[in-house]
Amino acid sequence: MRGGRIRRVNEAMRAVLSDAIATEIKDPRVGFVTVTGVKTSPDLRHARVYVSVLGSERRRERSLRALERAHGVLQSRIARELHLKRTPQLSFLYDETLDQAMRLEELMSREQDAPVEPQPGMTDIALETDLEAVVAALAAADRVLIATHENPDGDAIGSMAAASGALRQLGKQVRTYLEPESTIPHEVAFLDTGGVERHVDPATLEGWTLLALDCGNERRLGGQYTDLLAHCEPVIDVDHHHDNSRFGAVNLIDGRASSTAEILVRIFDKLAVELSPAIAEALYVGLVTDTGRFQYRTTSPAALRLGARLVEAGVDVHKVFERVFESVQPGKLRLLGRVIDHAVPYCDGRLLISHVSRDDLALVEGDEATTEGLIDHLRAVEGVQVAGLIREQVPLADGSLAPNRVSLRSRGLIDVSAIARLSAGGGHKQAAGFSHAGSVDDIRGFIVSEVTAQLAESAA
Repeated sequence: MRGGRIRRVNEAMRAVLSDAIATEIKDPRVGFVTVTGVKTSPDLRHARVYVSVLGSERRRERSLRALERAHGVLQSRIARELHLKRTPQLSFLYDETLDQAMRLEELMSREQDAPVEPQPGMTDIALETDLEAVVAALAAADRVLIATHENPDGDAIGSMAAASGALRQLGKQVRTYLEPESTIPHEVAFLDTGGVERHVDPATLEGWTLLALDCGNERRLGGQYTDLLAHCEPVIDVDHHHDNSRFGAVNLIDGRASSTAEILVRIFDKLAVELSPAIAEALYVGLVTDTGRFQYRTTSPAALRLGARLVEAGVDVHKVFERVFESVQPGKLRLLGRVIDHAVPYCDGRLLISHVSRDDLALVEGDEATTEGLIDHLRAVEGVQVAGLIREQVPLADGSLAPNRVSLRSRGLIDVSAIARLSAGGGHKQAAGFSHAGSVDDIRGFIVSEVTAQLAESAA
């Protein structure tokens, strides 16, 4: 297996194992474990999993033995989610580098006679190293192409607009790109995305750095993702989805962050970017939409502090609220009525699935962006643990049909990102999505089957 491919396999395994250890391993002997890295053999027969363990040497030994006993569970999770041609045998090793780094930090702290104050959300040393690498890559870049995922949401557009303004402030030459079949949602179209391009000539990409924002994997950049990755150098991947494929040469992935906007602020601070009112507004849109107006589980103390800081930088909270949440177009309201009409409960009311047909969109003269946020009304129904919204295939400019797009939302009991990954999608445990070529009925059956299986596991 080639070097780039094995690197992506290692990172994908690290993400899956980190989540599995946190959510599936109930053995009390497993302490506070962090998976710091994975090294897989080229033939995929063996994989060394490096971990750090908080606590004494005895605690570390007990945790490693418990992980070895859980080998079968963890290996099954990898097989189920990554679909490799061979699932590696796992061996667990203690990562000594964390101890060394902590000792070095302690010595530096004593010498300076002051405690080291970590930035919010950046307590992991590997994450801090990734932050520094992204900052260095952006500082060295003269020309930056900023791209985000297809069918963008508020965090995607807000992050793109903020990064565009910040890099221009630093004197960089900046371009922005969004794949041509996607529409910027009406609610966030007021943000300045810098003359976003909808098609790029690969010949014009030489010498440009690609900054990919809020993209769980490279395919979400759209049909030209191979051109972008092949011609831009380096590729910088900044995201908060825990299952990100780490497709960049430089990656900053913080699954604990509320939004990609929250991560960007850390980068801007390192680059000495001034948070102008326009940059702060774009960041605030990303933050407030991805936290559900500071109501989702992703709303951390760091997210709330950031919100206050952005308001202090000049954000007009009422203006943003009116533009984002109180500018619903009449067609979207009619479409919501169709979604409610199509809604069908499953699993004793714990799962609610609806769909939007091509006829529905034609009736309200809407497009893909018109469906943004409708699924939240399904999740809000009393007793519902998981909501699904299927958007039927729509014609593209070339006459072909786009695949069905599926959004999933969970209250927390069900990990919808695991369901999405089974169909080459991804996202968060409580918000995920994927594409599917089957019929609406096929997709309903798939979702019902996977949710039923997870409900059974949770009840066992």
